[in-house]
Amino acid sequence: MEDSKNNSKQSNNLNPFFFTNYCKFVLKKIVVAPQFVTNIKGKKTGVFLSMKDYKKLIEEVEELEDIKAYDKAKKRNEKTIPLREAIKLLKKEKLSHA
Repeated sequence: MEDSKNNSKQSNNLNPFFFTNYCKFVLKKIVVAPQFVTNIKGKKTGVFLSMKDYKKLIEEVEELEDIKAYDKAKKRNEKTIPLREAIKLLKKEKLSHA
């Protein structure tokens, strides 16, 4: 439950226009034939996806999260370091916590 609260807060940081259009693009791109679950009044309450479509959707969501993280990091305007140096620092940190 806590993760869903954090995810909804993170989604608010996105440009709503970009997010909405990106989601529409992703859904058109990967979901061929979703099957909808409806309540007794006929209102759509859920959806079934094939595992293939579900996995593609998860990959797209992860890519969107990467884009959000990149945009957030870029806004910080902090000094960058080469990847090899970052890996060395992470290994040192991991060893010091072991």
